[in-house]
Amino acid sequence: MANSYALPDDPSSINWSSTDTLLYTRNSGANQMYLQEKLAALEGGEQAVVLASCVAALQAVFFTFPCTGARIVCSDVTYIAVYRLLNQYLPEKFGVESPMSTAQA
Repeated sequence: MANSYALPDDPSSINWSSTDTLLYTRNSGANQMYLQEKLAALEGGEQAVVLASCVAALQAVFFTFPCTGARIVCSDVTYIAVYRLLNQYLPEKFGVESPMSTAQA
C-alpha cells in the first residue's frame, strides 16, 4: 500500500510536524486516525491514541503523566523495558515510585 498524499502547489507553508493533515505516515495516517476515532467511540471516550510500538506507548504514558512523587502500579511480570523504566530510570531521574523500585530498596 502506498503512503502518498497530495501536496499543495506551494509546499513551503506546510507544517511537516502536524498530525492534523495527512502528509507523512509517521506523523499521522488515515488508517491510524480512523482506528483512533473508532476506539474512542467504542470505549465512550473523546479521543484515543494508537502508537506503533510498546516503546512508543511507554514514552507517551510515562513521560507525559507522572510527576515527582507519583506512584505507579505495575505487574512484576512485564516487558524488560517496562521493568527498567519503573525500577531504574523513573525513580532515579524523577523520584517516581513503583512497587518494583521500592521492593528492591
